[in-house]
Parts: sequence; C-alpha cells; structure tokens
Amino acid sequence: MSDAVGSTARTVRDGRAAERRSGEIDARIGTVLAGRYRVLERLGQGGMATVYRVRDLTLDVDVALKLLAVDPADPQQFEAVQHEVRLARRVTHPNVCRLYDVVVDPAGCCLTMELVAGESLAVRLARGRLATAAAMRIAGEVAAGLACAHAAQVVHRDLKPANVLLAGDGRAIVADFGIAGLTGDRAHVAGTTGYMAPEQQAGGELDARADVHAFGAMLCQMLSGALPADDVARQLAGAPAEVIALVRACLARSPAERPADGAALVAGLAAVVAPRRRRMWLVAGVAVGVAGAVAVAMAMPPRAGAGEPRRAPRYTLAGFAGGPDGLDASFRARLRDELIDAWGVEVGDGGGVLAGQLADTAGRLRASTGEIAADAADLDQLAAAIARAVVLRDVPPALRRPTAGDLIAAGTTDVEAWRAWRRGQRQALLQHWYRAFQLCSGALRRDPGFALAALELALSYDSGDRQQAQAMSRAF
Repeated sequence: MSDAVGSTARTVRDGRAAERRSGEIDARIGTVLAGRYRVLERLGQGGMATVYRVRDLTLDVDVALKLLAVDPADPQQFEAVQHEVRLARRVTHPNVCRLYDVVVDPAGCCLTMELVAGESLAVRLARGRLATAAAMRIAGEVAAGLACAHAAQVVHRDLKPANVLLAGDGRAIVADFGIAGLTGDRAHVAGTTGYMAPEQQAGGELDARADVHAFGAMLCQMLSGALPADDVARQLAGAPAEVIALVRACLARSPAERPADGAALVAGLAAVVAPRRRRMWLVAGVAVGVAGAVAVAMAMPPRAGAGEPRRAPRYTLAGFAGGPDGLDASFRARLRDELIDAWGVEVGDGGGVLAGQLADTAGRLRASTGEIAADAADLDQLAAAIARAVVLRDVPPALRRPTAGDLIAAGTTDVEAWRAWRRGQRQALLQHWYRAFQLCSGALRRDPGFALAALELALSYDSGDRQQAQAMSRAF
C-alpha cells in the first residue's frame, strides 16, 4: 500500500505516454473486473498497484480503478485496503480526489475513484519551475484540500508533487491516501524522502503539521525547481519575502513552530498574495475564518460518505435553439456550472432532459424551458436565473442547500456566501478575474471570516491585468 502508484496513480495523459514509450499492451484491456468495470486503458503502474481507466457498466460512466497487488483473502492486507477507503471517504472536497468504493476481483482488490484528466504536478515540474502566481494558486488549492482533510482528523502522510493532480478544468487535486492516518497515530516509517517531516522519519506520533512540512517542501520545489536546501532563503532569492517566510515556517524542524494545519496554510497564503494595502483587512477576516471553520465542524452534523448519492433530480442538458451560433453551447456550459456549483445538482447522461429556446434581442438575452423563462443582460445572469427557477420547481426544499460536508469543508455557515464563492472559483478557472473578484467580495460581505473566499479574492486581484486591478480597487 505504501507505494500505491505514487499518485492516484498517474493521470490520463501520463499513462498514455508511458504506454506508448513501453510499447506494452496490457492483457487486461477489454476485460471486465469485479463483474462491473470494463478496462479501457492503463493509466499508470507502480510497485504495489496498477491504475486503469474503466467503464462502469452499471452507471455508464468512466472512472479510475486502482488494482492493488494485495491478496483479498489475507485479512491483514484487506483491512489495510478498507482503512484507506474509510479515511478517504471522510474527506469530501473539490480539491481532493474522490474515492468511491472497494471491490474484490480474482485479480485482486480494486479501488474505484474519480477519473482526473490532466497531469501530475511532478510531470509539470519536470518541465521546470513555476511562476510565482501559478505556484500560489496551486498551493492555495492544495491547502484547501488539506484543510478539509485535517478538519476530519485525517493526515495524508505522503503529500508530494506526484500525488497532486492538475485537472483539465484547472483544479489542483490531492490524491492517494494510501498511507494516510488519523491525527495522533504513530507513523510507520513510510512516505517519500525529501517531503517527510523529521517526526515522521523517526516513527513518532503525527498530526496535520507533518503534512504542513511536506507542503512547504513542495512549495519550495514549485518556486525553485528543487527540494529545499540548507539555505532556503538563498534558494528562493527573488521570491516575495512573505513567501520565503511561509516556506521556512512550514519546514521548521519542530512541529510547534510550523503552521498548525491546512486551515492555517490557507490563512497564510491569503496574507501572502493579498495586495499590501488590503492585507490587514484580509488577514483579519481569514483569522476569524480559521476559528470559524473549527466551530462549524463541531456544530454541523456528520456528513454522508463520499460517493453517496444525493436524492435530488439529475439533469441532461439538451439543446437551447434559436440563438446565434455558439450561444447554445455557451449557455449550456454556464447552466451546467450553476446547477452543479451553486445548487449541488447532478448533471450528466441519463437524467431528466432540460431543453428550450434562446433569443438575443436588442442586447437582452432570453431563455425558456417548459414553463420557466427568464431574461438578463449576460449569459452568467441568465444561467443563474434559469438554474434557480429549475431547482425551485424540481428539488425538494431540504435538498436545495449544500450539504453539511460542503459547508464544513469550506469553513462557512452562510449558504449564499458558499454559493458566491463556488461561482467565483468557476470564474477564476475561466480567468474571468474581475467577475471572480466580484463574487468573492460578495461572499466576504456575507461572511467576513470566510477564509477560502478571501484567498480566492486575493488570487483574482493578483492575477488580473492593470485595468482590472484598478476596477477592483475602486470596488472597495
């Protein structure tokens, strides 16, 4: 289990390249594992596991399947597999790879999980170090995923670039909880040299600060192209002083001198990337948010495990006819994002069909589906209006809110603030920096202590061009 491919193996692009280089044809391609998963291609292989892209014949979707080199008949080995599943399912967050289930096949134990199309951070770093802005954005998303894991008392224990996946939609995703443990567990000396904290190498008790050490090593590598050396300040010469200070704090030999956990990393990153004249406002808000996240986690009821279905309707988006060329596809993309991100509704094949009409008249957009109609000045507003009307029509009131797990992971108790932040995240992925800034500002007005919204706002400000930055400045 300790090597389990190194990242939830590799991602789709890595695996295809590896197979082309080796010229091998895996004998399992085309076979069906566990009576349900048809093997389509091998994505990656390590000493303890092979990862495949498979077709789930029951749900008719592609997922990743990790075939572990363990004997299902061996109680100790099978318990280790179940332990990984139990820990991974405690963590539900957009920046953590979702693990669905464990199944048994004569070939071995199989874990099914989210299929991530893209590449690992390790593959990206093999091409050279990252610009500071790109490194900060990846670091922020990794920290957000760690914050969720640490709130659930889960310590990853093998954080490294090979276990961070860079998805095609722009997300950085923490993967492979194969050697994860709970806070306070005593470590077997397992992990990856260069990233392991001193207490982990010594086999001592571990908590979130072991992951913080690995995070610091990884951030140093993103910025400099190499693992930390004796003189980190010299190695990171040219990086902002605040970034160097954060890396050095993460790498402190004593756990007591490091940031406490992923939530503290989110706060630290927000302080680093915030424009200087707004830094005190953001840091104050983030500090409240870190404390608030703990209160939320204690006050909220336990959330359902990862992969457990919600009972809200599922939709398939068909055509919206009548508008200019390209308007239909753009509108459906935004409508999909609104339904998923703002309302938590499932969108995909096999759901109830949503179709209708689009029109663009005198600069005003109008959409209709069934008895629902709305008009707006732009596609974002139009999609938000249609999504809201559809949900109010079809989704029971109890299912119109994000789950308790969603709120715990984000660190807010305000549903509308959560929705504004999720929309802002989506706009940032599209590099619509000013729109992301507006949405995250709205989230912070509703919940000034919302740390992740503060981080996304600061990153959006930092990423926008000069004209956008001036507009953002006037917005305060």
